[in-house]
Amino acid sequence: MRLSDTLLGLLAVAFGLAILWHIQSFPTIPGHYYGPAMFPGIVGWGFVLFGGLLLIRVGRQAGWRQKLVSCDDWRNNSKGSFAAAIVLASILAFIYWGDTVGFPLLSMLTMTVLFLWSGRRVVFSMSLALIITLVLDTLFSKLLRVPLPTGVLSQFWW
Repeated sequence: MRLSDTLLGLLAVAFGLAILWHIQSFPTIPGHYYGPAMFPGIVGWGFVLFGGLLLIRVGRQAGWRQKLVSCDDWRNNSKGSFAAAIVLASILAFIYWGDTVGFPLLSMLTMTVLFLWSGRRVVFSMSLALIITLVLDTLFSKLLRVPLPTGVLSQFWW
């Protein structure tokens, strides 16, 4: 499935405007120029800016007469459809079993399956999944100070 640049630009602008509208309700911190709305505001303005630039580019190059959504590539591509199903299943697994199983196990399992599906070897897939999981956990827990759920590995995980 392919979304046209026109549709993506419109969605980006709409999403950016929704972010900017929503952050108006965020509280301000007295005596500071920045607060909890600063980073979402930067992201919102980025969506509006780059969505608008995408719309300008589409208007100059391709014109406005193009299909908004094209599904021709997906009709006979069962491998791509199954890969999309694997990604959606992994997202659902993180939502429903993230706290009980934990980020490390689910992350390693998900990435190993996706790497194997893309044609990598088993040892390479497992080792790369382990390295990426360790890097992500270190970034979140040590640098950002946002602990990810460890689940069944809570006694063994750092």
